[in-house]
Amino acid sequence: MINLKNLKSLFIIDESEPKTNEEKKEPEKNTVTPPANNQENKEVPPPLPKTNIVSNEGKIDKRVYDMLLQVIESSNLEGFDYLEFKASVQALSNLPLDEATRFRSAFATASTMGLTIDKLVSSAEYYKNVLNRERDRFKTELENKMEQSVVSKDKERQTLEDTIRKKEEQIKLLTNEINQHKQSLAQLQNQLAEIQTKIQQTQNAFFGTHQYLLSQFEDDVQKIKKYLTS
Repeated sequence: MINLKNLKSLFIIDESEPKTNEEKKEPEKNTVTPPANNQENKEVPPPLPKTNIVSNEGKIDKRVYDMLLQVIESSNLEGFDYLEFKASVQALSNLPLDEATRFRSAFATASTMGLTIDKLVSSAEYYKNVLNRERDRFKTELENKMEQSVVSKDKERQTLEDTIRKKEEQIKLLTNEINQHKQSLAQLQNQLAEIQTKIQQTQNAFFGTHQYLLSQFEDDVQKIKKYLTS
């Protein structure tokens, strides 16, 4: 059976692939151009230059790559199947053979061990199904994660927006009440000023009149003493 280290060597990225999104220059050796889709049964690529390959939805991630190959390794079928055939084809890549000859030579050897084209194709489809099941599991986990994080955060956002709106309404009501209180305060201050003015006027009138009358009495007393007792 194929182990993980050997399994990695069969596919696009090896263990020394740098974690960068920038493409590296192609080495001088292994210049054979790979097919567009490495999952097609009829086109199995030889070792490729160390280049980040863009998938349908983005660049290949090293951690995801390792995890998926571990799943394939744990699901490896007994006997000689697609993975062993792929390894045989790759083992011939160092020989001066074209791709078709490598495939035919590898299959001729594998057929002596009971491998047929139908078994080869069906085993490749089996590993594709393994990957697709892992994809479905990932989608389910991602949806759950979105429900737990994104959706919950969105609910928090809505709650916070509602709280802000209610606070703004409260501020508006309080502002109106404050303005009304200020108007009432201004009216009270005006009324107080008027009352104080009236009190002062009444006080001035009383003491002025009182002093006037008192001075009249005092003046008459002085005159009585002056005119009647002398």
